[in-house]
Amino acid sequence: MGAFETLSTSVDRLMKPNRNPFNVLLMFYMIIPDPCVIAKVPPLPSVTIFVTAADGSEGFSLAVALAEHDRLVVIGGVESTTGTKAQELRKAGVAVRVVDDTDPSPDVFDGCDWVFVLPPPAADRGSVGKRLLDACLNATRTGVYGSISASALRSIPNDAGVPPAIMLLSVVGAADSNRSSLRAYREIETYLEAKALDHKSVTYAILRTEFYQQNLLLWADNVNATCRLQLPLQHCVAMLSQTDVAEVAAALATQSYARLHAHTATFASVTGGHTQGDHTPDISRTDDPGRGKIYTLMGPRYLWGSDIVALIRNAAPQSWPVRTRLQFSEISRNATIPILVKGNRGVLDPSEAELVADLLHAQDFQACTDTPADDVRALTGHAAADITEVLTANIHSFRSSHCGGW
Repeated sequence: MGAFETLSTSVDRLMKPNRNPFNVLLMFYMIIPDPCVIAKVPPLPSVTIFVTAADGSEGFSLAVALAEHDRLVVIGGVESTTGTKAQELRKAGVAVRVVDDTDPSPDVFDGCDWVFVLPPPAADRGSVGKRLLDACLNATRTGVYGSISASALRSIPNDAGVPPAIMLLSVVGAADSNRSSLRAYREIETYLEAKALDHKSVTYAILRTEFYQQNLLLWADNVNATCRLQLPLQHCVAMLSQTDVAEVAAALATQSYARLHAHTATFASVTGGHTQGDHTPDISRTDDPGRGKIYTLMGPRYLWGSDIVALIRNAAPQSWPVRTRLQFSEISRNATIPILVKGNRGVLDPSEAELVADLLHAQDFQACTDTPADDVRALTGHAAADITEVLTANIHSFRSSHCGGW
């Protein structure tokens, strides 16, 4: 007899005229969870995430996108709290703190559940990234331990002063490329992995991101001048939307914290509410999606250069010459860098131009026969955004007069 049949039969017997109806209440009291037990696990609090380099173009976009999530409290690291970007961040609901890249203080990360470390695009990205990691590892995630101060936590032995969890932004190709711009990211990854072995309480996740769909807009001026999309793309690429990076970061921060919070609440319920000192909750659980894992974030499909041109053409109105005349040209990595430095709407740092060019040039032919990594869907529950969304929203950037005039 199945469980449902057993329950139905019991109800039928209890509801007969010669049965006591109050027995029904007793039975349902037995099968419905005690609300007092449920109440022992409080609702999930907000998760505080710190985004470094929030006054840079990439960090700004990510911080603003993260601020749209109800459960996230976002803090942005800036060079100056009076700068234009800092003011715009505040308007978007992002608090700001000054971070000195040359000597970042652990105090700036105190009280944060997560720190999203974005190595800068400058040539010293490797050294700056490592300094930021060191500061994170010496900070204290005070929110988990209630009223204990950050300074007091640092003085407690045995890792009682747990640092914020770390999310490191890296790039696809970091582990395999011989290009210094990409190799620097692998050096930062390795540094974090080694430090995590010394700090057993460290929770971290590495996000290896593919070339951004939005980066195509850096070629807009060149397209408008030549009617050609000139990329250092020998093979194909599964371009990623930058919005998906923010979605993944939000999912990781909230999902991972939910596991920690549930474990902390359960532990507190059996220790009289104590979650500190010898009662520190175990955050090294292997089911934590943010516990020492590397995620590969890619777009939903691989595209060759000719495919990208076809999508730009299709997004353009019928009357635009670019719809029929735009062509693709494969150029060298070195020839690409001057285009990015001189021909975009906000001059790129030369080292950032090298990075963008290397991300395309390093694409592997073998990958074109595979299916792109689906970690975006695995973490967020939805497929990665297709490039058509970005092209449709920004098609006016490619309205080339060189293709035939107006």
